[in-house]
Amino acid sequence: MRKQLLLFSIDNFAAFVGYRKYYEFIGVNSFLSAARDGIDGWNHNSYWIETYANMLSSLHFSSEKWDEERFPIACPSYENWLQIIKY
Repeated sequence: MRKQLLLFSIDNFAAFVGYRKYYEFIGVNSFLSAARDGIDGWNHNSYWIETYANMLSSLHFSSEKWDEERFPIACPSYENWLQIIKY
């Protein structure tokens, strides 16, 4: 399920923002967030890119029980949308 979730998140998010923007902006920032996980209390699972990908995945896999504690869900803020649009 985790691999299926990851592949769905990448495909759906990339299709939404564009594949080039996904890999250059979303992918890089997600990777940097994951590298920081646990340092000075940083929680990668709560990073806005991850919570939005989780939201898209939860909508797709709605028939299955979603573990919001492990995979928090949230829409990007207005400021985060501007980051994507400006990139």
